[in-house]
Amino acid sequence: MITDCPEPTPIPAEIQGRAAAELEALPHGSALAQVVVVSLNDRDKLRACRAIR
Repeated sequence: MITDCPEPTPIPAEIQGRAAAELEALPHGSALAQVVVVSLNDRDKLRACRAIR
């Protein structure tokens, strides 16, 4: 099965590290943290889609 999957936007390791530290500093249950979790789930779905191409 061939499918067209968008490519995840690459994020440099330095930015990923800074983002992780900032995410940890957010209050528990923050809206921004929830958005990040959804984005990570979407990224994982994109990777799975690319794997079946």
